[in-house]
Amino acid sequence: MDYMSVKGLFWSVVLSIFFWVAVAMAVILFRDSHAQTPVVEYVDGVTSAALQWDHSGENDEGEYIDSFQIWSTTSPGGSVTVDSMDRELDLNALSLPEGETGLVVSAVLGEEKSSSDPLTIMVVNTSSSSDLTAGASHEPATGEAPLAVQLSGAGSGGEQIVPLVDIMESELVDYVEAQNQGGVVTVSPDGLSLDIVGNIWVAIPLDYTITPETMLEFDFSSSSQGEIHGIGMDNQIAVLDTGKFFQIYGTQTNVGEFPPTQQAFYNYQPPGAARYSIPIGQYYTGVMTHLVIASDHDVATPTIQSTYSDIAIYEPGDVDYTYSWDLGNGCTSNDQNPLATYAYPGTYTATLTVSDGASSAMDSVEIVVSAPPAQCQ
Repeated sequence: MDYMSVKGLFWSVVLSIFFWVAVAMAVILFRDSHAQTPVVEYVDGVTSAALQWDHSGENDEGEYIDSFQIWSTTSPGGSVTVDSMDRELDLNALSLPEGETGLVVSAVLGEEKSSSDPLTIMVVNTSSSSDLTAGASHEPATGEAPLAVQLSGAGSGGEQIVPLVDIMESELVDYVEAQNQGGVVTVSPDGLSLDIVGNIWVAIPLDYTITPETMLEFDFSSSSQGEIHGIGMDNQIAVLDTGKFFQIYGTQTNVGEFPPTQQAFYNYQPPGAARYSIPIGQYYTGVMTHLVIASDHDVATPTIQSTYSDIAIYEPGDVDYTYSWDLGNGCTSNDQNPLATYAYPGTYTATLTVSDGASSAMDSVEIVVSAPPAQCQ
């Protein structure tokens, strides 16, 4: 074999080695940089929307990514695992509450996981106020320029926005000191959740006059059952008045002092949180000074645990609508019934947006403005 043949063979082998090394590196980089970093695209801000992510990094058979795991970083909704061949997840599967929450999508490759950057979304409840409608009307609908038009707005349906009890940890006091045998009470940073561990009855200062229409609503959860888990209102905190409590959980079901009718809400089923809506005004009325919570577990080492969140005490009433107009002439108005002027000939659309604080609805009207007749000299 001559020199040129050997030289050519040598470079053929070298180039072949470089080629296959490059292919191997490309495969490794492809799997590490793409398969393990799904790209999340948030579609819409409602609980029924879908979450989608990129599948770059797996071939058509899905041999690189086994599955995806999605979980919330800011709410205890748990996680959901979907097969790698799926391309979206209905957010209802995560049981996300209303408000701002963070999500993470993780690609699962065998025993390994690799998380994408957290995605912050705003979850809004569209089901409770889906019947909200807006109604726009106007008078006159046509006329010569300049034309003054009286616009009228109206809202119907929707949801009453109820303020939640803001719990201040520094203001918590004992309810009947003798009932408290020790425990830990923790208030969430936003003041909307109260966690109780141990044998302790708590009173939260809250002045409220209960009427026959008053409602008491809250979320309740428990990871460890005691004897009595209950809630109510009272106008004093020195003497135990079980007639003011509604028991919702616990092993002690034969407490004679609890009115039988108030046991109607003794139905909590763990795990997870349940929403309670109690027409408290149908059981007692009057001026109250404290929201009271019972966590009773008369044993040497009490393990009872309760969490009360998003507590609301309110009077059912009318929906508080807000109105916003785009008058179509370059002006806007937040009046319910604004007067608009259209100076020039043309067709204008005035659009009304009605909001109940949770969702919004729109309606529009058309205004036709004609030119005034020519003036003879």
